[in-house]
Amino acid sequence: MAESESGADKSEEPTAKRQQEAREKGQIARSRELNTL
Repeated sequence: MAESESGADKSEEPTAKRQQEAREKGQIARSRELNTL
């Protein structure tokens, strides 16, 4: 089976490289509290 790229069903934390790539693409994780300000 192919692994999904969504990340919703993964149990491991993303690596620093993956996090950096996501930041470059603009996919930065934000907390819910940040959106309420």
